[in-house]
Amino acid sequence: MPARTIEQTIPPGSTVLVTGVNGLVGSHVADQLLQHGFKVHGTVRSVTRCSWMLPFFASRYGADKFSLAEVADMSQAGCYDAILPGVSGIAHVASPTSADQIGNFQHVIDGAVNILESAARHPEVRRVVYTSSTAAMAMPEPVPDIVVAQDAWNTKAVMKAEANVFENDWDRMVTMYYAEKTLAEKACFEWTKQNEPGFTLNSIVLGHVLGSVLNVEHQGYPTSIGMTKMLFEGDTSAVVGLPPQWFVDAQDAARVHVAALARPDVYNERLYTFEESQNYNTVLSVFRKLEPDRQFVRDIADAGRGVCKIPNKRTADLLKEFGQNGWTRLEDSLRMTIACILESERIADITQDQGFDAK
Repeated sequence: MPARTIEQTIPPGSTVLVTGVNGLVGSHVADQLLQHGFKVHGTVRSVTRCSWMLPFFASRYGADKFSLAEVADMSQAGCYDAILPGVSGIAHVASPTSADQIGNFQHVIDGAVNILESAARHPEVRRVVYTSSTAAMAMPEPVPDIVVAQDAWNTKAVMKAEANVFENDWDRMVTMYYAEKTLAEKACFEWTKQNEPGFTLNSIVLGHVLGSVLNVEHQGYPTSIGMTKMLFEGDTSAVVGLPPQWFVDAQDAARVHVAALARPDVYNERLYTFEESQNYNTVLSVFRKLEPDRQFVRDIADAGRGVCKIPNKRTADLLKEFGQNGWTRLEDSLRMTIACILESERIADITQDQGFDAK
């Protein structure tokens, strides 16, 4: 089905830079941009390792529509300067993570703000879209009467990280992730307000991303889908202790990125991009429905539910520009995830039968 035409601020044929283009979200953003007639210049840490993407997208959209550039360390000042000439829009999907304590968050902030500073030196850049997370917005409080404001920041996570007091390793890991996402996105908007560059900044506040992987052979199962795959296979070690999450399908997430780049009425906005809340018992119930002949682990105790209200209607309306009646539901997204898992199992079985190592 051909992609629907949507009103543009960046005309078709323009080049959009997508950072972290080899990841789950970045690859889908590239795919949706190419569907809508844009060219994509993607950044990765290693072009050699990600060279598979060149023939992959060429086979879908033709030659000279997709290219790669190497940015080994996005926290280095000026690291994007050499690759921004000719770029009209930026989807900044990549983000350094793994901060151990509040003092180490500066490299995460630098990884977010450096691209804004480079874009400001290139007046042909009209739009920058920063990929954030619901982690930057609020803790998933199980209180239905709480309504999260459009300009909410997860100050609770930042304060907890600064106090450096945690219940266990899981609590520490989750809190640090929430804090770094909060500080990085907030720094982007503060920098833009202070410097008044010639481009518009929008952010995409993503939920827990599920759905399909474009190329399992080369991408494997990136973090969020990787945890879901482990649960599908009976391993709960990656999910016990994690709080409930708001969920979004990878293709919906990518479509909202395109809207944030292309629509003139999306201007200096945070777009809350997720369909519904879920926990891992919800995921298990869908597994049992879709694969009734397969045995799954029992429900996880104390999984909790994140049920505070989030203003995501604006983003749902934007999806209608792509012919979507609404969000992709959890069951449909997990059906795509399961299809990827089963296909990789099938390939592994064939490879093993032929006497090869199935790595």
